[in-house]
Amino acid sequence: MPHRLLADIYRARRQWDEALAEAEQAVSKDANSMTMFGVALNLDKVGRHEESVAWFEKILRLDPYPPAYFLVDSGVAYFMAERYEDALEKFKRVLERAKEGEYNLKFAHRSLAATYSMLGQVEEARHHAAELLRLDPKFSLEDFAKWFRSTYKSREDVDPYIRALHKAGLPEEPPLPLPDKPSISVLPFVNMSGDPEQEYFSDGITEEIITALSKTPKLFVIARTSSFKYKGKEVDVRTVGRELGV
Repeated sequence: MPHRLLADIYRARRQWDEALAEAEQAVSKDANSMTMFGVALNLDKVGRHEESVAWFEKILRLDPYPPAYFLVDSGVAYFMAERYEDALEKFKRVLERAKEGEYNLKFAHRSLAATYSMLGQVEEARHHAAELLRLDPKFSLEDFAKWFRSTYKSREDVDPYIRALHKAGLPEEPPLPLPDKPSISVLPFVNMSGDPEQEYFSDGITEEIITALSKTPKLFVIARTSSFKYKGKEVDVRTVGRELGV
């Protein structure tokens, strides 16, 4: 069986050292962009990110217009090596290729959201996070992290990527299923008087509206306790909608 195929099988079984050894055997017998890709990919998976990047750079010198998945995995390797500007350049190219149908748009937006987040470019990160949710409304960090961690020898390697996605505004959990009738949540009113003793007044307005709306049989109204967990917080209404299922 070809060494490159064996490397793929071992990696799928999470036998990381065996996968890397087979990939290295493959490149020793026939050094081409595909066998070199196997070494680069497996080095990244075992946490040797700088070495992985060095191999990807060799590949991209040999093949300036590689398959889209070469760009994908090289971008991830750059990200893992904390070379975020280089990762950004690769993921931008992935996005262009994805728009041409060569790769998955969801991956491109997810990776750009994480990378912009690490670069401190919050607006761009949130834009790509929103695009990801538009394409995949059920996306959650909980499900994604479970899969992504399984693809690395050290699961902690991917934690910075997961945290970056969270910072970009992607939700921890899948959205709640929407009820079969119009649903609404009344968020707490803000006490703008400057007098803390008037807090009961703004809270009272919120509670009265919730009570009144609850009497309407054609509406599903979120309970006070769920709505009031957002009190005093700056929140994005789309995020609230996803979290409360409204």
